[in-house]
Amino acid sequence: RVDRRQRSDVYKRQRPDGLNSSGVDVDALKAWEITTGSDEVVIAVIDTGVDYTIDDLAPNMWTNEAELNGEAGVDDDGNGFVDDIYGMDFANNDSDPMDDHGHGSHCSGTIGASGNNGIGIVGVAQNVKIMGIKFLTARGGGSLEGAIKSIDYATQMGVDVMSNSWGGGGFSEELKNSIIRAKEAGILFTAAAGNSRQNNDARPTYPATYDVDNIVAVAAVDSRGQLASFSSYGATTVDVAAPGVNVLSTTPDGLKSWSGTSMATPHVSGVAALVLANEPEISMEDLRDRLINTTKPLSSVRGKVASGGLVSAYYALMNEQPPVDPDDPWGWEKVAEQVSTDHPYANDANQEWTLSVPGANQIAVVFSRFETERSYDTVDFIDANGTVVGTMSGSHDGGCLLYTSDAAT
Repeated sequence: RVDRRQRSDVYKRQRPDGLNSSGVDVDALKAWEITTGSDEVVIAVIDTGVDYTIDDLAPNMWTNEAELNGEAGVDDDGNGFVDDIYGMDFANNDSDPMDDHGHGSHCSGTIGASGNNGIGIVGVAQNVKIMGIKFLTARGGGSLEGAIKSIDYATQMGVDVMSNSWGGGGFSEELKNSIIRAKEAGILFTAAAGNSRQNNDARPTYPATYDVDNIVAVAAVDSRGQLASFSSYGATTVDVAAPGVNVLSTTPDGLKSWSGTSMATPHVSGVAALVLANEPEISMEDLRDRLINTTKPLSSVRGKVASGGLVSAYYALMNEQPPVDPDDPWGWEKVAEQVSTDHPYANDANQEWTLSVPGANQIAVVFSRFETERSYDTVDFIDANGTVVGTMSGSHDGGCLLYTSDAAT
């Protein structure tokens, strides 16, 4: 049963047989024909640490050469930290950012697992330097103080990008100011939009929603190109989307597939690393604009993220806008339909509607508003062959949630 009014539009598209949708990815293969990265680019992964002994990560780990070749127990480079060879641990207040959880190592593999070594996976940037900064514990929690110290350390050490797959807590002027300090140093700050299924425009998620010009907030999509069921979004506060469902990457316990906007964010960090490798002189402001303005249009995130698209390594490197997606339902012929439950409806009510577009090879249902009692009232989408192609529940706004089918009804 459905407890609120729902309005939908049905779009149709005529297309030749055999024309398939393009893959939902960041176009890394095409990008690698231009560059695979550079060890001059440093990405700080601010997280649970990084297991720098993982074979796929070890070649691309950043090291503080002064401390590596210096005297143990001495602040050889005079930065105020002793023996910070691979980064820092602000969770345990020591200089060893070894990952005892796995989250930070997973994010690091997506950014920069080494290529052409015959093992494991390959990161978006095959050549890069990853600085491990730990402020989240083995249980995944961390303090505001640790977050601020982590950002300030990365700023002090002159990284190019900070990758931040974490969030929580209310507004903090101190945390915002640390991100501003990173901005003033010309450092890009990628941040996970959050996994609360919420509209960040209405309910901010920090640090992703701070109004600071170096932040790129990232939503997650699945392999079908749909906004992930868990992903937060925001037409003005979330910038781009990236793959974030069942992402295979490195952990201390081997390769694991994890999901979250945490997994989407390092894709964007990796793309930024490729652009920096190809254009070392690009400013932070231009880099941020490049990532946002060269996304591939994706109908499921139109109205959900500011760019309306999926980050693309290839188009970011080319500094070109991708071509219009022929599979984007927004360009199809539109037929308006109005569907609603009875008011009031009986308990255990079940209502069905048939939406048909004669002559269409493919249709998509796009709601301008969708509101049901979450996890209790659901709407199933069934194609003309009787196959359930999707189920939706809860409240959704933005007018861009849809299910597509190759069947005509």
